[in-house]
Amino acid sequence: MSRRILAIGLQACALVLAVYPWLLGGVRTDEAKYLLNIPYPQPPFGRWIIGMTEFLPFQELLWRLIIASLLVHAVFLIWKISAKCGTFARLFLCAAWLLSAGVLLQMGTIMMAPVTALQGLLLVALAMFLPLKKDQWTSFFIGLLWFASLFTAYQAVLYLPLAVEALRRTKTSIFTQILYILIPIALVFVYALSNPLIIASFVNAGTENETIPFYAWAFYLVRLWLSGGSVILTVLGMWGMLRHRRFGLLGSFILLSAFCFISFREYYDILFTPLFIGGAILLLQQRKNRSLPFLWLTAGLVFCTAFFTWKYPVIYSPGPARSVMQEIQAAGGTGSILIAGPFGHQWQYESRFPIERYRSGALLSAQAAICLIKCEGIETSGWQKVDLYGVEVWGKGSKQH
Repeated sequence: MSRRILAIGLQACALVLAVYPWLLGGVRTDEAKYLLNIPYPQPPFGRWIIGMTEFLPFQELLWRLIIASLLVHAVFLIWKISAKCGTFARLFLCAAWLLSAGVLLQMGTIMMAPVTALQGLLLVALAMFLPLKKDQWTSFFIGLLWFASLFTAYQAVLYLPLAVEALRRTKTSIFTQILYILIPIALVFVYALSNPLIIASFVNAGTENETIPFYAWAFYLVRLWLSGGSVILTVLGMWGMLRHRRFGLLGSFILLSAFCFISFREYYDILFTPLFIGGAILLLQQRKNRSLPFLWLTAGLVFCTAFFTWKYPVIYSPGPARSVMQEIQAAGGTGSILIAGPFGHQWQYESRFPIERYRSGALLSAQAAICLIKCEGIETSGWQKVDLYGVEVWGKGSKQH
């Protein structure tokens, strides 16, 4: 009964965390890519599943709720794999997962990073903590998880050492283990080569830090470490990884750190969280560490999460696209909507009409023009200019106001 009540309470938390960004009124461009199943920058598995629900009017809220629910209910897995720790240590580990800035700030977002982090947590459990049957079916399941992870997000390849260690525990033949590791990597590599946009995104990711000072690369990496475990879990996790030197954890941590060093994204911090959980479990399994002041550690973790939430409130920033599109569509016009200047896929997601780049020659067949930069030649078109939520919009009639 208590387990059922806990599950209901966790689901209520997931509902609140999913509804909050939904009420902000809009999606970010990365979220729109997945909702629309746009074939870049990530491989198809995750976005294909999300894109299958595009016909639902509540698609956005549905996936915010699903991802938030998966994140909160992951505490049951953490509770299971920390069975050799004391009760207070297990409670702390569950709280550390839920309250770390990396996880908390991404509950309710429609991104592949939290999904990949959950897959990473599964790999941590399989590689180090869960008892495994030593048979072909177990190795097949691990290979299937590895395949699904790689085809959800390319960053899953950074958990390669965990996948290797998990397969080694099954005691299947070396040949079978190599096949289960390399075939998914080869397939995702072939898929990436088939799409020039994906190659371009790889090049961009590898060169985007060139414009910032070298010392800032290290600063951003350390920032991801600290927010990924809200400092407290980060320290415990790193301590456990270094002390026990487990290949899966330490190898994945090194690969992930190297990747984030050259390609910084705020939402990559959650990818470190399952590694810190694994390292902290190893540390807290030791009898001498079972008397740590877990209440004070939890309080410190909450304080650090509050700091990161205040200092870097970047996750929930949908922008004006939904509000602007609702005003334009309420005017009852027909035709495409033109946009001048660089714009994200959120504009496409929020519009019921085709979106085109602004050209003065396309004004005759369009119903509105959104000028994120100056719309050349529109002043002489006879259209009327209005300001909608800080965005310059031109329309044919006077209804758009």
